[in-house]
Amino acid sequence: MSILERIGNAGFRLFAPKEVKNLFDLAEGRGGIAAVIATARQLGEIAELEEPGWLPLMPRVALIEMPDSQRLDAQRASEYYWQRDVLMGRAVQLTTDYTFGRGVAPVVVDPKVKDVITSFWDDPRNKKTVSTTVAQWKLAARLILHGEIFFVLFVNTMSGQVVIRIAPVEEITEIISHPEDAETPLYYQRSWQERKLDLSTLQPNAQVTYTEQQSRIDYIPDWENREGPYAGHGTVGKPQSAGTTPFRTDNKQSVETYIFHLKVNSLGQRGIPMFYRALVWIKAFKGFMEDRATITLAQATFAFKQKIKGGTASVARMIRQWGNLNIGNRYATGEKERREGAQVMIEGEGATLEPWKQETSASQAYTDGRMLRCQVAAGVGITEPDLTGDPSVGNLASLSAMNAPMLKGFESNQQIWADALTSILDFVIEMAVEYGPLRGMGDSVDRTVRLAFPPIVTRDLNTTLTALAAVIQTQTQAGVEFLTPRRYATELLSALGETNIEAILEDLDLPEHFTTVPESEATPERLKLIERELEKLIIEVAQHRLLRQVAAAKEW
Repeated sequence: MSILERIGNAGFRLFAPKEVKNLFDLAEGRGGIAAVIATARQLGEIAELEEPGWLPLMPRVALIEMPDSQRLDAQRASEYYWQRDVLMGRAVQLTTDYTFGRGVAPVVVDPKVKDVITSFWDDPRNKKTVSTTVAQWKLAARLILHGEIFFVLFVNTMSGQVVIRIAPVEEITEIISHPEDAETPLYYQRSWQERKLDLSTLQPNAQVTYTEQQSRIDYIPDWENREGPYAGHGTVGKPQSAGTTPFRTDNKQSVETYIFHLKVNSLGQRGIPMFYRALVWIKAFKGFMEDRATITLAQATFAFKQKIKGGTASVARMIRQWGNLNIGNRYATGEKERREGAQVMIEGEGATLEPWKQETSASQAYTDGRMLRCQVAAGVGITEPDLTGDPSVGNLASLSAMNAPMLKGFESNQQIWADALTSILDFVIEMAVEYGPLRGMGDSVDRTVRLAFPPIVTRDLNTTLTALAAVIQTQTQAGVEFLTPRRYATELLSALGETNIEAILEDLDLPEHFTTVPESEATPERLKLIERELEKLIIEVAQHRLLRQVAAAKEW
């Protein structure tokens, strides 16, 4: 038995023509088992990279890693059905809406840090990728459809300013991890085409021309790979035309580049589309509904059947008579919107006209279709009535209630994004400490940043006010402050559904502390005074929010 046959008996499957077998035989004759294994590895990599549907014979990474060709196919399929299928589109839309809602904004404690974060958040370049509501919706859709996002962080070493862009997933061709720790990425290999626009070709009726096109393979360091023996110092590789793609270690340029990789639905290095498990059922349901539409159309094509005594001449005469009757025009001419109904059909003994009834098993088809819909609902984590908008199979979610598993799923999505955006904002602060306005103040500033996500289920305002009032009453009588006016206003604005809480708090003239009274001095008059103080705060917060909404509406 040859080595090749022994490998096959051990469980390896070779999907290759005779030429591949010849390569194995040649390798066995020249170098034995080591050469065969090396050849198998090379063929596996070639199949993985260049032949869709092939599996590598000996994977370069753990078996949990999906081959690149399958991952790219899954990402393209997700985009395809998102654009063309109603269930996939609604699943992406609902997940996006319940994750970001009307958008999120950072809340910062330290005024110095707030200036840095505000500058980053309000930068017009970052508004295109991360800090506006539309940009956040696009980010959520990217993560759902691709299962991963590569944030490219450009750092100006003269000012510490950070600008974010998104690298296409197909351009990141390899992730280089620490040799002793696969969970620690060091560099990302980016294969792309560099080109420049020839402005002289921007003429009427002229074709746009790009010049100086060249293939590049760059190695961009991970955002945490800034110290240690493998640190990249924010530099990238040289063009492929130079013949090599080494890691550059000089730091003479004024811009450093890093990548922050966010991935989900995977235990390997690369992410997998979030709804990948549902794609096969989305495809099945889409095909099923198209077939049902075909059956319905076929049934509507012929509504009546007519029997005529006589030969072909009688049939031809009846065809001419039906042709002269204008029954195809649905709408009448003149003042009436529709044709006259209840017409009289006159036929002789030699002709019989009757409705053509066809059995299409519609009720059974509905049951079959629902089974497929339930599979889709399970795959995307959204209940069937919410996914389809069909109230006949369950109660639709209200503003103040939601199915618990679905609620937990949306909360998980919000936490994924809270962790990712907080990490990016921490990086922005770190760059400001190293290169920018916070230089030399690393230990003296409070780097606490949190993101105010909209509530998934609307909080009941009366319940919130009652709970807050109970806390105020307790701390008043205890003489100890549990809730500051600023925190009270934050909770109140959150209950009102406000997302840009920090901006409103800045405009409000809030006292630093509520009035507290020891229990021994808590007379009805003094408690009444504190109650009025609380009512005044509630009115001020609500009025200010309303004024901001009116101003925004006028501006729009």
